[in-house]
Amino acid sequence: MHGGVHCQFDDNPMKRLSFISTRLTPSALSKALIGFIALVCLSLTLATVWQMNQSKLERAATARIAVSNIVLAAEQQAQDTLQQADNTLRDLVERVEQDGVAGQQQSRLTRLMAQDLINVKGLQGLFIYDAQGNWVANSFANGVHTRNNEDRDYFIYHRDNPDPSIHVGSIVESRNTGDMVIPVSRRINAADGSFAGVALATVPVAYFQAFFQRMDVDDKGVIFLALNNGDLL
Repeated sequence: MHGGVHCQFDDNPMKRLSFISTRLTPSALSKALIGFIALVCLSLTLATVWQMNQSKLERAATARIAVSNIVLAAEQQAQDTLQQADNTLRDLVERVEQDGVAGQQQSRLTRLMAQDLINVKGLQGLFIYDAQGNWVANSFANGVHTRNNEDRDYFIYHRDNPDPSIHVGSIVESRNTGDMVIPVSRRINAADGSFAGVALATVPVAYFQAFFQRMDVDDKGVIFLALNNGDLL
């Protein structure tokens, strides 16, 4: 028939389209909702834990940097103070070894040490001892000359060791002022190289305490200065 509609049906089952409509039961919907909520909660928990861990790592890194800066500042302060003391002692030892301490030289040394005490920050006193430990000259003018320090550890060290380098001793109580001080000393040699005495500079412990107290350290932090042998300064 012409002009009609021609329909062709394919009976091949492999080409059929099947549409299946399913509905979730209330029980299945509840389980799916609970699972979704659990997944969201787990994700939020993991994100919170990660964020807390990152924050902890950042705080630890910041703390390490802060501690490192404090240590470097304290170390630099100690080195600068000891270096200034050593430079002063080096000059005194050179003068004593060349010119001695007799007569007018003793008065000159006294004036020089008194001036050094003003110019060099962090020093409490300067002293010259002879080979027997007697006080020959000091930065306190003419008030102290009769005391003896041959029993001090730093004096014994220099007497028994020819090493001319600087020696930093453990804390002692100053026999002149009663302050707790750190002794910094050098050996004085006679012309033949034998022991002729000790040049001593004392650094007050309070000087370092005042500096450390200005450091930004909380109640749980501790800063201390110690010798290589563990003695606390």
